[in-house]
Amino acid sequence: MNRNIENYLEEMMRKVEESVKSGEVNYVDIVDSYMEKLSKVAALQIAEEAERNGHPFSKEEDLQKIKELRKEVGDLRFDLTKAEDSIKNPK
Repeated sequence: MNRNIENYLEEMMRKVEESVKSGEVNYVDIVDSYMEKLSKVAALQIAEEAERNGHPFSKEEDLQKIKELRKEVGDLRFDLTKAEDSIKNPK
């Protein structure tokens, strides 16, 4: 796994643990909401690594899937940034 992603996930986990300890959220909610999303991040990472290693996707349906993954992962990164901001600066 990309070291930057590992560092990011470790930092997010640390913040999640702090939020759980404070009673703001619980692990079940987090797992339910992010399990599917995080698997999409992993799928996109694998697809991009395959392309970098000379295994480009040529079928239109595959290219469309990757395009959709990029959008969804971009949305997820935005959601995670918002979540991180709300953890750092609770209202």
